[in-house]
Amino acid sequence: MKSNIVFTIIFLIKIHYILSQEIPQEFFRYKSQKIIFDSGEEWEHLTNFSPLRFNRFKISKHSDLDSSNFKLGLSKKDNSIALSGFGKLLYKNKIYGYLYPRIVNNPKSFVRHTGIINNNSLAIESDISGFGYNTDWITLEICRGRESWGAGNNIQLALNANSPPYDYFMLWSDYGKIRVNYIHGFLEATHDGINRYLTARGIEYSNRDNFIVGFSETVIYSGYSRPMDIGYINPISMHLEVELNDRLNVLGSNSANAVWQIHIDYLLKKKIRLSFNYLYDELVLDPSLEIGKENGTAYSLRTVYNLVKSPKNILNLSANMIVIGTPTFRHSYGTNNFVQRGYPTGFEFGSDGKEYGIEINYYKPKNIIFTFVFGTRKIGQETITNRHFDGYEDYLKGAFPSGNIIQNDFINISSELMLNNWLSIISNISLEKYYDENNSTSFKIGLNSYLPTDLLRYRN
Repeated sequence: MKSNIVFTIIFLIKIHYILSQEIPQEFFRYKSQKIIFDSGEEWEHLTNFSPLRFNRFKISKHSDLDSSNFKLGLSKKDNSIALSGFGKLLYKNKIYGYLYPRIVNNPKSFVRHTGIINNNSLAIESDISGFGYNTDWITLEICRGRESWGAGNNIQLALNANSPPYDYFMLWSDYGKIRVNYIHGFLEATHDGINRYLTARGIEYSNRDNFIVGFSETVIYSGYSRPMDIGYINPISMHLEVELNDRLNVLGSNSANAVWQIHIDYLLKKKIRLSFNYLYDELVLDPSLEIGKENGTAYSLRTVYNLVKSPKNILNLSANMIVIGTPTFRHSYGTNNFVQRGYPTGFEFGSDGKEYGIEINYYKPKNIIFTFVFGTRKIGQETITNRHFDGYEDYLKGAFPSGNIIQNDFINISSELMLNNWLSIISNISLEKYYDENNSTSFKIGLNSYLPTDLLRYRN
């Protein structure tokens, strides 16, 4: 068993408060808002079609958390170092901009960083950035980041907050109980000249109290030197209508891959949150003609029970399940797969697998967060994280998960103490046990802390 204990330095400098847009995932505000939603509070702000954003919670009683206009961070993990900064600006309360770049010497050591090492042995990447126009009912934005679409925390299927960042345009509208979101962006260009794009549209109904239901379509399209397709720019068009009527700039059915989802969030008696996502990739419409074949599907469930809720403490207990089919997220033309830079755009462990987990979250408002997670995960050899640009071979039914299965049992314990708006102490311990096809096991354990000084480095 190998043990790594790592202490990390972070310095955060406060200047003054203004509203901005997307909240970086490392911020106390991001983590606390998820727990607040799970407890049944502030559902008037909850949506299936957006990452957490500052301006969506400007009337929240917790809105002063992480409200600094400018922050700097310095992190160290053994021989890996990251320098990060967050800045935001607002003009006439409607036009805004924000930037969250990270400079590292080892991208693999830092979550979500996929920058390329340059001649100075550094990788530079903006985790999120953008500028736009915002009112009470509409947001127009050109940005870099990632969308997180789906009901419930941490069970998103096709678009997930842990994917690599991409550049895109967003149009968000809020009409009271009806909300819509549309995005269209560029994923990457491959070494052989294939351009890859992402577009998605979603509509939801919310009673702004205890019920939200949404429908979404997500499309990845690609082609050699292919420009952005104007056929997908219409935010209320549908993939099948555009493709089957030859309105794409590449004709035929091999130039794009779409998935469709339904998302449901329901709050029962202000105590129990029920979240459900169901995804269709490929449909077998007539089983008598498609003998031996299966649908390309995925689904995720999460149940949260609020044990304690008071002005001083929130305690939640939750359980989740994620199941993603073997052929799901693959296409006959592999560059239309739901991946970017070798990582999934959705569930971070890909496809051809399932995960079960139990989680405990404690929140002392504006001060302390504690999280305990344990679960198990089984991933088959056809996961999209393997051979990410290979198309599917067929849709014939088979063992699930397929082939050689990797099982991973895990425990994660994390905590954060927010001393003030510019300094936090963060710790993270993880224990993982792997079973491979030879039935061998391995363990990993680590500790990450954000402290005002580098007190200790230890390796055993």
